[in-house]
Amino acid sequence: MKKQKKYNIYTDASFDDKSSVATYSIIIMSENKILKSYSKKSRIEIKNSTEIEVFAVYQAMNLILSCYINKSESQVFCINTDCTQVPAFFENKNYKMKIFKHNEDIKRDMIKTYNVISTKLSKKNCSFSLKWITRDLNKIAHKQTYNMLKRVRKVNKLNVSKDDVLIDKRIFCDILAKFDKRQLSIILHLLNNVGQDSLILTTQKALAEHLNVSISIINKTIKELNQLKIIEKVKNGKYLLLI
Repeated sequence: MKKQKKYNIYTDASFDDKSSVATYSIIIMSENKILKSYSKKSRIEIKNSTEIEVFAVYQAMNLILSCYINKSESQVFCINTDCTQVPAFFENKNYKMKIFKHNEDIKRDMIKTYNVISTKLSKKNCSFSLKWITRDLNKIAHKQTYNMLKRVRKVNKLNVSKDDVLIDKRIFCDILAKFDKRQLSIILHLLNNVGQDSLILTTQKALAEHLNVSISIINKTIKELNQLKIIEKVKNGKYLLLI
């Protein structure tokens, strides 16, 4: 009998009533190790905190379907949420719940996705479950979601509207390994000169002169950091650190 591969997935979400900004996090673990962690700002309209909690679980299910199901393996997936209404929503146990009344299309897609993943993992030696857990058991996802919300608020204050992703330390280290020595010197200088509100105040010309690196290398590195959502250009000479 093949060994079962067990995945514990933790989701959490935050919602700011004043700005209607909603963020969520997904932590994928196996054998007590974090395989992946995601934090994002919602791109769809969210009306309340329960909706973003439901949406976080929906996105976790999409990740399982697109990246983790392996037909040749025996797999067990459990998505954990600290919102009591989420399991009831997906299991259709509370028909009076006012979730996504303003967007019936995505509501139908959420239920459909839940049914699809349940069916796909109903084969022998595989399973899928959605479980409510207490907040203290969901600390990693909760902390990451809250940090993401704080950063989105900061970005919004600076009128930067791009959607961004919070990168965990392990992924960040993997990214750094891909840069050469000159680029690493630029990155380290930027990280060591972060001011208030996570702002880096410097021009590319000043960086080139201080580090004795060509403008073209500076420009290339800044562009790559921007594409990787590590920094965000606010304007010339002002960047926002996103990690």
